[in-house]
Amino acid sequence: MSEGWVCLHRKLLEWEWYDDANTMRLFIHCLLRANHEDKSWRGITIEKGSFITSRDVLSAELGLSVMQIRTALRKLKSTNEITIKTSPQHTVITVINYHKYQSGNQQDNQRVTNKQPTNNQQVTTNNNENNKTRKKKTSKKEKSPPPETWTPPAGLNLKAWAEYVAHREEIKSPMTDLAKTKAANVLVDLTHAHQQACVDKSIANGWKGLFPKEDRFAGKQQPISEIDTVIFE
Repeated sequence: MSEGWVCLHRKLLEWEWYDDANTMRLFIHCLLRANHEDKSWRGITIEKGSFITSRDVLSAELGLSVMQIRTALRKLKSTNEITIKTSPQHTVITVINYHKYQSGNQQDNQRVTNKQPTNNQQVTTNNNENNKTRKKKTSKKEKSPPPETWTPPAGLNLKAWAEYVAHREEIKSPMTDLAKTKAANVLVDLTHAHQQACVDKSIANGWKGLFPKEDRFAGKQQPISEIDTVIFE
């Protein structure tokens, strides 16, 4: 993913989102992250021009808030720059007409290379030397593992869970993978109907936490804010 290059045409200067800093950064990031060929991931095919990510991951990679990422994604989707397919396990972003940004430009560059062998050979040599230097530096450092994709446990009501995750994002309190695991463990021992009722009640009251026991709502004690903070932040 870190090797190779992408092409940018000067017509990008005329693009309607060019002066929108967050949207522009996100779109360039999508071009850089997108697969340059079909790849297999956990039994599914991630096609050329697509990649697996999440709003939390994009937020960390670009230094933007989750809300800023959500807004920029909505803008790119509204003008048919990207498509977004979301499931409880992962989100796939696809750059529409990815081949127009890459394949055609590569062919054009090849024709230019054939006409200008001397200059381009010098540039290619310099680029290769730079790549070798970067690889040596990278090999001396321990490579960070790729971000893990959270997997829901067996027995979880995926419909209710998706609604709860969306609710947490709406109230600007997205969960870490550890918080998701602990929150899901609160639900899995319940029936699917009880899980849905528990999620519905939290959404209706604007709560961050999940409170499956009815006696916690009877006024005998305050909502367990400490558990809400430890488990669901």
